[in-house]
Amino acid sequence: MKYDVSGGISRSAGRVFSAFRSALFSLLQRQSFESISVQTLCNAANYPRSTFYNYFDDIYDLLDFCLHAPIRSFDKEKYAAYQPEQRVYAMFSDLYDLLESRRDAFSCVYQNNRPAGVLQSSLIKRLKQEVFTTLTDAAPERPLPREMVAEHCCNVIYLLLSWNSLHDDKLSKDEAMEAVRHLLSGLYTSGEAAGASAT
Repeated sequence: MKYDVSGGISRSAGRVFSAFRSALFSLLQRQSFESISVQTLCNAANYPRSTFYNYFDDIYDLLDFCLHAPIRSFDKEKYAAYQPEQRVYAMFSDLYDLLESRRDAFSCVYQNNRPAGVLQSSLIKRLKQEVFTTLTDAAPERPLPREMVAEHCCNVIYLLLSWNSLHDDKLSKDEAMEAVRHLLSGLYTSGEAAGASAT
């Protein structure tokens, strides 16, 4: 990414980021990520190509920024306050609320982007990175590699979030939390108690 966001985002840069993020999300509700060109994106955002390339290396760079932004806005200190085995449940709870706030739009995005496509592959990768970070000091009772635990947790979270985006018989938050507890049962000896305390 050409713009350094580590020191904060200026007001003018914020407008550019917001325009391109909104344009990408709007286009994804009608077509696959692979079919979106930079020119189409610039037309939708009402900015010239030169502005796009002042901020982003390419459209994949924009996608990475857009996928990272919601996760970056989560309160890391809140996660740190939980016991390690509770953190996955807290993260799932926050992601559920985020997707539920724009469920219709997210459902369109899922329907237009196949599971093996760039968008969903990038989402899984970003989610997996965040789960790794969240579980840094988590220690399962069984001798499982941390990476295996994180990948399993990521797959469970993604399965339930994508299910709710693609199916009419979506799970309520309580039902979804219960499904997480069931699918992660045995991973931590106190899994059920941990899940219950994170809702």
